[in-house]
Amino acid sequence: MKPIEMVQMIKQTKPELMRKLPDKRVAAVIRASLTLLRDKIDALDEGAIKLPGFGRFAVRQVVRKKGNTEVTVKQVVFRTAKRKTN
Repeated sequence: MKPIEMVQMIKQTKPELMRKLPDKRVAAVIRASLTLLRDKIDALDEGAIKLPGFGRFAVRQVVRKKGNTEVTVKQVVFRTAKRKTN
């Protein structure tokens, strides 16, 4: 999904959030947020990044066999946050 598609979805569900902001500016904010998140995940060797209401990115090093050699690779697992029920 592209940032501009996210903007359109937000406008449909909560139009009051972006009443005075141009679509391109909101898309740029979304793009910058996702880039920041990617950079944080890339910089992490082990551990987790938690985003309240969104989920958790767990990062760990895993040893995989490739032919006769073992290679250490980074594994990133995303788990969504549970929905709050009223």
